[in-house]
Amino acid sequence: MRVIGGMLVVLLASIAHADEPTVGDFLAASRNNPQDLMAIGAATNGIRTLNIYLDVTRPECEPAGSRACRQVDRRQSKVFCVPPKLALPPEQIADIAEKYLDKHPQDAAQPSGLYPLVILYSLIDTFPCGKKPQLEAMRSQ
Repeated sequence: MRVIGGMLVVLLASIAHADEPTVGDFLAASRNNPQDLMAIGAATNGIRTLNIYLDVTRPECEPAGSRACRQVDRRQSKVFCVPPKLALPPEQIADIAEKYLDKHPQDAAQPSGLYPLVILYSLIDTFPCGKKPQLEAMRSQ
């Protein structure tokens, strides 16, 4: 989990620029900009795809390949657990992210290129799969 969080930070930081608006500015302005809403939707689709990948690639038991393995909770392989039939249009994702930023104002000041990471954090915060130490471990990177 730490590796994925770290890779996301490096990837997203490489596209962020110090002279850009902040994540908070980007999310607030996205309401009036269809291109920003499309970007939010695309980022969310990528994040949800990663979440599915983490779920389907986790072994059914630990240790993997062992004859005497213990069953694992498949839900714990995901980083967030959105109810399967819940549609999340970009406008709703922006709302979720803004509510997250209300609780974590330090993230609102990040460069706008880091908005996908804030979306990830907001989904983890809003749709936890159980315990929340995953988010705190990722945030400490």
